[in-house]
Amino acid sequence: MQVGVHESETPYSRYRDAPVYEGEGGLVVWGWKDAPIPPQPDDTIHTVTAKDAHRLTLISHAHYGTVALWWVIARRNNLFNPRMVPAGATLLIPSLATINRLVLGRR
Repeated sequence: MQVGVHESETPYSRYRDAPVYEGEGGLVVWGWKDAPIPPQPDDTIHTVTAKDAHRLTLISHAHYGTVALWWVIARRNNLFNPRMVPAGATLLIPSLATINRLVLGRR
């Protein structure tokens, strides 16, 4: 159930005005204010292991060489809470070309 919107003092935050939901046990999670990244033919499939479960930063580092793009993986897979990705889950990882074109608006 949506309970509000995320308020951020940072005007360019990707979370600013994103919907906020009440999850299990009263945990507040937020969704994306824009649509998820659509499927692309160059997506990579990643099966979450026990080592990288609940850690999109580790998965981001493994695929992109940086932890900074964890949120792209969350957005591509429409994950509301990036800390709740269990071992065995299958994620679609966008290519860097997709990130540049669809997320960053570069050609």
